[in-house]
Amino acid sequence: MKKGIIIISSLLILVSLGFLVSAMIYDITSYNAELDETTIQIEEGWNLIPLSGYRSETTCDISDSTLRKNAFIYSPTEKRYLKWLNQNDNDVVKRDQNLKYRYISSDGGAFLYSKTKCKIITHVSFSENHKIAEGWNFIVLEPRMIGEKVKKALSTGDCSLVTKVAAWDSTNQKWIFEEGENREKLGEAIISKDQVGLVFAVKYGEECSLFLPSDSDNEIEPPQLE
Repeated sequence: MKKGIIIISSLLILVSLGFLVSAMIYDITSYNAELDETTIQIEEGWNLIPLSGYRSETTCDISDSTLRKNAFIYSPTEKRYLKWLNQNDNDVVKRDQNLKYRYISSDGGAFLYSKTKCKIITHVSFSENHKIAEGWNFIVLEPRMIGEKVKKALSTGDCSLVTKVAAWDSTNQKWIFEEGENREKLGEAIISKDQVGLVFAVKYGEECSLFLPSDSDNEIEPPQLE
């Protein structure tokens, strides 16, 4: 009987930890489908936000001068962080924008250091940049991913080789990796509407395209005269 109680207690502890991990990661955004906008809670310290968020309605200090000092994007092509809006990294940014890499589009993410708690309200727009570089990529969860498992949503198109998934816990200022008891909480978690706008770090084993072109992208022509 005691053994059964111990097992049940252990399971309850694991479930509680699961909910705690989920809350730390997911309870920072709120999505309004009617307005197609997401409210993101910014904590004091480092925050991982969509690139579309840096020019949105906000109570945060995200002036250009602040962004030059406190905002960073991770470049998988360079394997390093770039200072956002920094002249020294402009060549890399422009090159990868021209090459249509997703990490540098509105569906990419950036680390923002904030001295205070505040909020950002932004539209999570769909980018036409499908190109994923080998290595770590910051990717935003979009409205059309709602109902999908995180790992499945991030491995569509020919991007089947997802080797790692990580989420930033801004409340406790630490990474949570998809390993151990967190594996199901991250990769297998179902994306809900209130997770739209979250940025995940996803490591790909090869360069790929995240989404296949839709039927509307195919070339068409009108009926021919005979």
